[in-house]
Amino acid sequence: MKRERESADFLSEVVARKLSQYNGIENAEIEARLCIMTNKAARGERLRLPVESPAIISGPHGVTIGVDRSVFERLIAAYQAAGYPSTTVTSETAAFNDGERIEKDGSGKIVSYIKKRKLTTIDLVVPGAPLDLRIGVATESPQDLAKAPAIPSDAFIRQRNRTSFTVPHNITVDFTIIGGNTNRPIYEVEAEVTFAKLEADGFWVADLLQEAQKLLELAKRPKAVVAQI
Repeated sequence: MKRERESADFLSEVVARKLSQYNGIENAEIEARLCIMTNKAARGERLRLPVESPAIISGPHGVTIGVDRSVFERLIAAYQAAGYPSTTVTSETAAFNDGERIEKDGSGKIVSYIKKRKLTTIDLVVPGAPLDLRIGVATESPQDLAKAPAIPSDAFIRQRNRTSFTVPHNITVDFTIIGGNTNRPIYEVEAEVTFAKLEADGFWVADLLQEAQKLLELAKRPKAVVAQI
């Protein structure tokens, strides 16, 4: 167990160092999303590396975002059973102009207009787990709702049903079912933190990775129970 803890601490420090170049950016969002890293040279099979602990990868690879429906339902049930405060929102989001996003609620009313700028991603292969992790860093700058433009006809439209749980250390765990411009529903699971002004230190990075690791551990279990982690 000590060796695993040391590995986790080291990984947090490495990730924090990679994020340090973004210190001070405003309206920052950092998310750890469940996914599968794939080997492009092996027809999209899961990427396998000769490592025993989570490793950051930078070479050519693919990524499949989302989890199986059965895993999604098992994980959200575990968080519900744990009694974390939660909210569920159904909305429609239009993405266009390389970063502009307008969100409407179920009645069609615009409730959010933001400009999102993706800064970087850090991909982690997680041996021994059924899934991997992608850490994404972005800024989401709120815009004046009164100045929201008409949605272009070529905008990428997504219908989202999202349940968000507030867990310790100011972390939010989101379970989102996505439809829209897709052939089938996508089931996304992510843990995220937001900052008015980013401070890239190892403490919150460790907390975020720990929550993500909890999700990965739960994903391995036929019947997941948060209290057992």
